[in-house]
Amino acid sequence: IVDEESVRQHLARGLDIINRSLAQPHGESPGSPPPLPPEDDFPPSSRRNQSGSGPYALDHDSQGDESLNIKEIIEHFASQNNVTFLPKPGKSHEGKPVYAFGRVSISFDRERVYALDRGSWRSVTLSDVLQLHSERA
Repeated sequence: IVDEESVRQHLARGLDIINRSLAQPHGESPGSPPPLPPEDDFPPSSRRNQSGSGPYALDHDSQGDESLNIKEIIEHFASQNNVTFLPKPGKSHEGKPVYAFGRVSISFDRERVYALDRGSWRSVTLSDVLQLHSERA
């Protein structure tokens, strides 16, 4: 991971934000963090695969880099859509942790996302989760 240039850049950016925050007098904001880079700046291994299986299949480049896991994909999707994505401590579905995607409770395994909709869990796409969140806002 340390050899990945994009990881080093994001880590340096995060450390810069922390340092600016610590340098500010108590109660003052260090300003907005720099914006996330456009999706085209993410390595090919983190982009959705158009020809793979399943709605969350990821590209594997010729060097065999590890791809993002489904949690990272959901985090990125939530961030792009200005929706909070947080764990719900003590909550689980079929042994998997439950997260709040805005106003929607979700859980996931390696390949699928499940949303709690009208009292029952169902398999959904990220677009479905975003729509459910919007309907509940």
